[in-house]
Amino acid sequence: MEGEGGIEIRPLTDFREFRQVLEVQADAWGMPDEEIVPTHVLIAVAKNGGVVLGAFDERTGEMVGFVFGFTGRRGSEFYHYSHMLGVKRAYQGRGIGFRLKLAQREAALRSGLNLMRWTFDPLQRSNSRLNIGKLGAICRTYHRSYYGQMEDEINRGLGSDRFEVEWHLDSPRVVGRISSHSRPPHPSELLEVGAKIFLGSQPDSEGFRSPERVRSEPESGLLLVEIPWDVNELRRRGRLDLIAKWRAATADAFELLFGTGYVDVEVAVDRESKRCFHVLWRAPLEKILFTASLS
Repeated sequence: MEGEGGIEIRPLTDFREFRQVLEVQADAWGMPDEEIVPTHVLIAVAKNGGVVLGAFDERTGEMVGFVFGFTGRRGSEFYHYSHMLGVKRAYQGRGIGFRLKLAQREAALRSGLNLMRWTFDPLQRSNSRLNIGKLGAICRTYHRSYYGQMEDEINRGLGSDRFEVEWHLDSPRVVGRISSHSRPPHPSELLEVGAKIFLGSQPDSEGFRSPERVRSEPESGLLLVEIPWDVNELRRRGRLDLIAKWRAATADAFELLFGTGYVDVEVAVDRESKRCFHVLWRAPLEKILFTASLS
């Protein structure tokens, strides 16, 4: 996958390139040395059926992003597990992560796999929008403290609760999402067609929004669960107490809704009021995978 935006995406070819992945990890996450995935592990993955791809600035040859994964198995089901995707901070916001996932999808399909899994923090708005909204992954599994306590700059103080998403690579939902580049729906558009807010928020005394359960039980086939607009800003402002409230409230909401048949299928955004919602739909999986958009 070459040329677009001056960024080339391709498999790594030599030891020097594998070493550059360590630099991207340190830059993207602010990882301490002991948390960085070492070169020899990346090489072992690449040489034994896994996928290790780099994004390179064509002007300088510098690696600015990477993704790596390997084949996973649960019972009789095989899938590609995407363990890490990172982009250097100076290059974030340019669609490089999206392109890395598309290249990883192509590699998985070539290997005969049509399902990919990975985890991410559902409180992170940009990651939620990329994974659920743009790529068309779905979620029906919530893990509390998946990695234990994490000490990198991105995750420190946030805990490690995670969504485990499923990316059904050749489904109409995914094919439609990755080819449409559509804008995220506004929450009001979904409320107009019968969606209900399950977890919302109210401003606190400092102007930050604090979570508030609107409903005790599911009352609609389409429900909205709010997340903080910028959880990283809350951490920078020292509002770890508010992050803990959001984490507890969303964890309870997601576990309840996933346990009663809801699937996370979309991210709705109101940029004017700076509010963001995960959208959960109670419908058969087959119907979800054949529906590219809720609108």
